Amino acid sequence: MESKEKRRKEGLLEKASVLLDLPGDTVAGLPCLELIGDRELRMENYRGILSCSKEEIHVDGGKWVLRIQGQDLEIRAMRERELLITGWLDRIELM
Repeated sequence: MESKEKRRKEGLLEKASVLLDLPGDTVAGLPCLELIGDRELRMENYRGILSCSKEEIHVDGGKWVLRIQGQDLEIRAMRERELLITGWLDRIELM
């Protein structure tokens, strides 16, 4: 029963996305990542920071956790829906 409701909700979000001509991830509130080279990562629709150090940052993305590994990592901007991480990005992993 739970999966039937989930499929119906996903179907409604998909239809709304098409009707309003909006990206599906925006309508569904899914995280959106933008990687700029190996020095900057922008993330929209994140839920929170789970842990943070100069070598590793864990970000709550809702259904999954994003693990960013590198050197001299720093959270440069943190707004309600947007996050900017800079440093030497070596690895980005979904967990």
